[in-house]
Amino acid sequence: MLFISPVFSLAGLAGLLFVGPVHSDSAATVAAVSLGLLMLGWGIGMGWPHLLTRVLQLAPDADQDLARSSVTTIQLAATAFGSALAGTVANVVGFSDGAGTGDMQSTARWMFALFALAPLAAVVTARYARR
Repeated sequence: MLFISPVFSLAGLAGLLFVGPVHSDSAATVAAVSLGLLMLGWGIGMGWPHLLTRVLQLAPDADQDLARSSVTTIQLAATAFGSALAGTVANVVGFSDGAGTGDMQSTARWMFALFALAPLAAVVTARYARR
């Protein structure tokens, strides 16, 4: 699961990169966005519990309490980092200058592309860890 879950997340973000920012109410677009979100969530849902289990298995007995409490800290730090990155991207790319949805679509594409770097790095890292 640790090796396949980042592939699902990467595929979901790649799909969202192309269809997420599209301004359309067609059923095909809604289905494509739904599939991208499903794959992204599926990848995270598959990987996170197994990753946590592995961390707790590898922690020495003396550090079990510290390892358990660090889970929440890591989740909070990741949320803060992701929020800061999203805000930075929105400010750099330009969220909207009042000219329409063009800037928001560009910002969405940049966000999906930049956030896809994390599962891409996980795919590469998992490949080398498997050896």
